[in-house]
Amino acid sequence: MKGDNFTRMLVIITVIFVGTLWVSATYEHVVTAQMVVGGPITQDTTWQGDVLVTDSVVVIPNVTLTILPGTRVKFQYYRGYREPERRLRMDVQGSIVAIGTAAEPIYFTSDAPDPQNGDWSMLHLDAPTGPARFHYVVFEFAQHGLNVWQASPEIASSVFRWNNWEGVYFESYSQPTFSYCQIYENGYNGLAAEQSNTVIMDYCEIWRNGTNGIHIDNSTGEVLRSRIHNNLANGLSVDNNGTLRAFGDEIYSNQSCGIGVGEGSNIVEVSNLNIYNNTAEICGSYTTIASAYTPPPSIDIGFVPEQSYALGYIPGDQALDGYMYVYPDDETRRIVSKIGLGLGLTWSLAWDGQYIWTSTLWGHIYKLHPQTGQVLDDFILPGSPTWGTPSQPWGMTFDDEGYMWLVDFAERKVFKIDLTTQTIIYSFDTPNPAEGGSKGIAWDGTYLNVMGWVSPTIYQMSKTGDIVNTITLDNGGGGGLAWDGEHFWVPSGGGRILKYDQSGHQVGWIYPASEGTWDMTWDGEYLWASQRTNENWPDEKIYQLEVLEDHNHSSYLPLIVKAP
Repeated sequence: MKGDNFTRMLVIITVIFVGTLWVSATYEHVVTAQMVVGGPITQDTTWQGDVLVTDSVVVIPNVTLTILPGTRVKFQYYRGYREPERRLRMDVQGSIVAIGTAAEPIYFTSDAPDPQNGDWSMLHLDAPTGPARFHYVVFEFAQHGLNVWQASPEIASSVFRWNNWEGVYFESYSQPTFSYCQIYENGYNGLAAEQSNTVIMDYCEIWRNGTNGIHIDNSTGEVLRSRIHNNLANGLSVDNNGTLRAFGDEIYSNQSCGIGVGEGSNIVEVSNLNIYNNTAEICGSYTTIASAYTPPPSIDIGFVPEQSYALGYIPGDQALDGYMYVYPDDETRRIVSKIGLGLGLTWSLAWDGQYIWTSTLWGHIYKLHPQTGQVLDDFILPGSPTWGTPSQPWGMTFDDEGYMWLVDFAERKVFKIDLTTQTIIYSFDTPNPAEGGSKGIAWDGTYLNVMGWVSPTIYQMSKTGDIVNTITLDNGGGGGLAWDGEHFWVPSGGGRILKYDQSGHQVGWIYPASEGTWDMTWDGEYLWASQRTNENWPDEKIYQLEVLEDHNHSSYLPLIVKAP
């Protein structure tokens, strides 16, 4: 209440509510004791105390969720694969203000008595309409701790730890700021930014992450007065025409380069680095400039997060990690074979009528024998002054004339390849290149079908790059594409592979063979899928699948979400 005007009613809940709170009234709700919540938040709401999430939460546009100091937001944990919707998440399309204190930090965590990495999905910022602020917040035991699309969160004195993939991930025109944060013991990169982001970090410590401490991909990163150490790959990494500025940092004891420089025309500027005990200091070209920044001897984020349930390993540890990365055969599909041992993560798949083709993280294109997995060819495409240079071929197909076509996520181009000369002979822009690129391409006998990334849309294109038709997928999906002669197959952020007709209506689905499906192709009888399993494992990641039961449309109506 505000005076005697009664213009705003405050509902204070002081008892434990059993069930699910669907926030739909016209009043502001304040949770002051353990509360069970889930579903859409349709009005300004405040959480306080212990909050148990039993169904995924969506903060709708123009609504603010405020989380008070000392609040523990616990997501009901799930450790299977057959009900992926039970791995819960929070999607913020409105605004979130989570301001804890040193004495009373806020936790986003698992409700398990023995929490482990991957118990819940993520906190996802989805082009929010208002501010996102996190101070004295701990993100732990998720798949992605914080996953951000087209947002500019302010993050201070916060911790990202024990998450399956990245501790924090940015995609598509995000502009976050970090100060006095810790990012440690996450399964992949501690922090990754891909596709046109600008990340500014000051006085942060990043250590013991499964790959790079910080990875800047086709984005800009400024890492100032920070300590980056003991990561299992590079301390800092920049790739695909990215820009990295590292001023006044201490970078040491990383298992690869202190700073790794990857594909494309990257810009690396360094100043006053204390860099030592890595396998190499800076692996690539860089420019030294003057600045006033100097490495801090230590970094105090203002509090020590609770250690009662310390994980004790970096996610992905094959001896200790209990997360289910690979799934058994089930009624929807059978694993016929696996190939690709030692190739690592493969981003694209194509069938030429006799052999499997794929591309890898480091830009190689491979021709593989489908039964034995033997590498029959291995090359990197030379750049073309006329048509450009591929750097992230995340989609591959063959047309009726035997030409290979690649869709490149970073360059936002479709390339035509003559394999007899292993050269690029033509290229054109992917649809809407300024809006985030494309992933996945499939030839259907008439058109090149290019899979959008920021929206679930298939663009049917001529070989000259004209958009002939668009197909909107009614149940979402993206990140790969296959054509079986009658239907499209598309990975889904909801944990299934979806089957669509030519109008974009879902007509079936199967379970994937492991966590994460990057791309697919059809060989006339079997569906081949490039699976993530765990990105750091050297296992076979190309699966040949026999489709057994692909269900019908009515048996699965997922919540439409962007794939992370």
